[in-house]
Amino acid sequence: MDKKDLQELKKAVADGVREGFSEVWGGNLEPAFNLVHEKLDRLDERAGTLEDNYSGLDGKVAQLPTKTYIDDKFSNLEGDLIVKLKKEDQKVNRLAEMLRDKQVLTEADIVELQKLQIFPKESK
Repeated sequence: MDKKDLQELKKAVADGVREGFSEVWGGNLEPAFNLVHEKLDRLDERAGTLEDNYSGLDGKVAQLPTKTYIDDKFSNLEGDLIVKLKKEDQKVNRLAEMLRDKQVLTEADIVELQKLQIFPKESK
């Protein structure tokens, strides 16, 4: 084999490799890469949507009250209710005493009302 034959052989092999690669690329690799590219594009769109949803949710979560805040509010409410109930209890007790003094209620009625007291009187 001489140099010319080697060059022709080299050219034939190169052409064969190019044709083979073109067939493999066009028939197998390119469609597979295109499919992967399409799926990545869809995933990118979905990731953008998820990111938008997360941002909105994150903002809403940041506005939620903390457990400590809620505990404090419930404690304040409980204290306010106790104060109001004590005032109401005092009013009912005073009214019962006034009605007893005017002899509208009997001693038995007063005892029955005292059983319904929310905050019992201190013994004197």
